Amino acid sequence: MKLERPSQEDLFALARARIALRKAAPYLEPLALKLIPFAAPGMLQKFGGKVGVLLDKGLLLFEPGYPASEPEDVLAGILAHECLHFYQELTHRFDFKADPSRRMAINVAADRAINPMVLDLGLKLPSYGVMPKDLGLPNYLSTDEYLQAADDKGENAPQQLQLVGGKPEQGQGKGTIEVHITSDMLGELPGDIAKDATRSHTELRDAQEAAESVAQAAGNMPDSLRRFLRVAKTPSKVDWRKVLESMIRRGVANAQAGGAYSTFTKPSRKQAGLGYGINCPALPAHFERDVSVTVLVDTSGSLWGDEAQETIAKEIDTIIRKVVSKVKVCVFDARVQETGDIRNVRDLKGLLTGGGGTDFRPPIEWASEPKNHSCLTVMMTDACGPWPSKAMAKSKLIVCLIGKYVDNVPEHMRAKVVRASND
Repeated sequence: MKLERPSQEDLFALARARIALRKAAPYLEPLALKLIPFAAPGMLQKFGGKVGVLLDKGLLLFEPGYPASEPEDVLAGILAHECLHFYQELTHRFDFKADPSRRMAINVAADRAINPMVLDLGLKLPSYGVMPKDLGLPNYLSTDEYLQAADDKGENAPQQLQLVGGKPEQGQGKGTIEVHITSDMLGELPGDIAKDATRSHTELRDAQEAAESVAQAAGNMPDSLRRFLRVAKTPSKVDWRKVLESMIRRGVANAQAGGAYSTFTKPSRKQAGLGYGINCPALPAHFERDVSVTVLVDTSGSLWGDEAQETIAKEIDTIIRKVVSKVKVCVFDARVQETGDIRNVRDLKGLLTGGGGTDFRPPIEWASEPKNHSCLTVMMTDACGPWPSKAMAKSKLIVCLIGKYVDNVPEHMRAKVVRASND
C-alpha cells in the first residue's frame, strides 16, 4: 500500500482534534502527539476500514479526506480511542498474523473495552462504533472478557464479523473504529516515510509513562479510565509473572541508578595511583547504596489456602533467583505476624502464619520505618481490607492481586497493580 503525506485540510482537522482532546483528557496528549498521520489511499478496500493504526510504529493511517469529513469532537474521540489501544498492547498479546476473521474479532473486543471510556470523557465516536450493550454486557470489562463472551455467543463466526466489522456507509451495521495493522501486513515503506515511521518501543513506552504521570495529577479523570490506565497493561492473557518480574527489575534498576553517589570525605581507591600532594588531583570516592526489596505477604483468612501460598512462594523465589539475592519479608493479616530476611524460599515456610482479618496499615507502617526501608515494596494480597490514608514516602509499591481479588487499591497509594491469573 502506498502512503502519502496528508493534505493541509486533513492536517488542520487533526490539529483541531488534538486541541479538543487536550481539553477533555490532557493525560492522553503525550501519546496523541506520537501518532504520525499518513494518508493511505485504498485502505477501505484492502483492510475494510477508513482508519487504521500501526501499533508497533505509532502510525495513524486514514483514507484521504476522512479527517476533514468528521466533526471535531468525533475526530478527537477517535484519537483518544487510538491512544488507549497502546495500553492494551494487542500486538504483543494476540497473534495478529492469524486469519482475518480472528483478527477482526480481537479488534471488535478491544473496541468494546475502550469505547465507553471515550464517551465518559465527553467526546463522541462514529455512530457505527461497537459497544458492550450490543452483546448485552456491562461496560468496563476487559478485552479478553468481551472476546470470550463473543466466542460463547457465536458472534465471532466469520459471517457475523462481516456484519459487525462491515463498511458503515454501505448500511452493513456496526463496525470497528479502526483496523489494527502490523508492519508485515503493510509491506515495505518508502525510504522517507520509513525514516519518519521508525519508532522504538522505548519511545512509545516513555510516552505512555508520561501520560500516566500526568494522569496521576488529574482530578477530573473518569473512574473507568483511571482503573483502565492502572491495570490495562496486565490483562489475564499476559504472562503476569513476567510482567511482575519486569516491574521489579525496573524498580531495582531505577533505584540503583539514583542510588550512586560520590563524596570527597573519603579518598578514592584510585588516589594511590595518582599520588598525594599539591600537584595531584583529588578524586572522590564512589559508592552505591544497597538496593533491597521488601515483600508484604497477606495471609488473612480470605487468602489462607495451599494454592495462594504456593503462588506467593513461587513469586518470592523468582525475586530471589532473578532480581536480588535477599528480600525482607513481612507476613500480616490484621497485624504484622512475622518478619525476617530470607535468601531461599525454604526460609519462607516458617513465616507463613496468620488466618485472621486484613488490615494493610500495619504492614505498610512497618515497611516505612527507617530500619526496614527498601527501594521497592511488593505486596501480595487480594486487596480486601482498609488501606493507609497516605502513600509510602520513600518506596515504590507494586501490588500483586492474587486469589479471588477485588481491584480496590486506592489511587492515593500510587501503586502499580498486577493481576494474577488463575492458572
